[in-house]
Amino acid sequence: MLNDIEVNIDIKGEKIINHGQLPLIVIDSPVGKRLKGLKHIKLDLFIIQGLFQSFINLEDCEENYILQHSLWFAGVTTYGRCFTEAAGRGIKLEKSKYVTHLEESKVRTHDEIMEQRNKYIAHADDNNYEGFEVFGVVDPETNKLLGLTNNYHKTVAVNRESIKRYIELINEIIIQVAHDDERASSALLKQISSIQVDELRVINPFVDNKKELSKVYAMLGTKYCLNNQDFDNGIEFLTRAINLDPEDDGPYINRANAFETIGDINNQLSDLNKAYEINPNSPNVNNNLGNFLTNQRRYNEAIPFYLRALSLDNDYLNVYNNITLCLFYLNRINEALSYINKGILLDESNPEFYVTRALCFEGLGLNEEMEADIAKARKLGKSI
Repeated sequence: MLNDIEVNIDIKGEKIINHGQLPLIVIDSPVGKRLKGLKHIKLDLFIIQGLFQSFINLEDCEENYILQHSLWFAGVTTYGRCFTEAAGRGIKLEKSKYVTHLEESKVRTHDEIMEQRNKYIAHADDNNYEGFEVFGVVDPETNKLLGLTNNYHKTVAVNRESIKRYIELINEIIIQVAHDDERASSALLKQISSIQVDELRVINPFVDNKKELSKVYAMLGTKYCLNNQDFDNGIEFLTRAINLDPEDDGPYINRANAFETIGDINNQLSDLNKAYEINPNSPNVNNNLGNFLTNQRRYNEAIPFYLRALSLDNDYLNVYNNITLCLFYLNRINEALSYINKGILLDESNPEFYVTRALCFEGLGLNEEMEADIAKARKLGKSI
């Protein structure tokens, strides 16, 4: 089962409009409701993070006072909402679970925010966060009142340092909520197969379009292969995509890569040839055919496909690495070196390029240059 499948829906009042291509159904089991609540809260925490960061980004001046006050007010309000009951969510964050175990300074920060929420924002208690007083202005000579004035104590009771502490606390809580979100998602995915689909509750797609549905199936197939390493389901969905739109070369390439992973070379080549038949001017198709031939040690046959890929897209970085290795295996090392140098000029931060060039330097007996490139690759994070 897949998590976070991309859909495009619009919720207006009680109506859900499904702009995607796959039918949907609301999952309202206890785990589903908990997951819904966690996602609400996680979004609120990200909103608070943004509000407080905007506060910090503002210059402290009279002109920004109202905006800073509003950002602080909104952030504290939303934070308090995460720790209080809300009928639409069904859950709230408990201090005992999400805060108490943190370092003492963060516990105090939580209490500080909740005090602001409870004593100033939610309730008009006697507090240090607000204050209007009306004064009569006295004439010092006659000791009579000249009129009225007022003095308002500004209500932004925090400064940049306070807000930074708030953000640090929120970052800690987000990590915990995200972890609980993942656990709830995993638990719900295990229950998916046992959930009965009531056709009366299915939210059908707003538009029926085979090409668009093909893209959805292609996306699902790719996710199964890359995210889940589930190539059986991945190939099944990619096949569905091909059946719906047989003139799209993309699913053939992705299915060919899946066939390669499971060792089905015949079907891999068949899909690559079909993709080439559909779109011979695709740099990606040509590069993949070159890779197939290189893996079969048919280096001389691979090079024309790499060259064609580069003629179609001179910035296709992977091809520079691939053609370099192909030429290296043919012992055409100086040619290989010229291509990898071009790749490095386009992207000096790619550690793979330095590893490949180090191989070329080794083949030419340039050991000092080889060691220098290995050191660069390691500096860029490559484990060698």
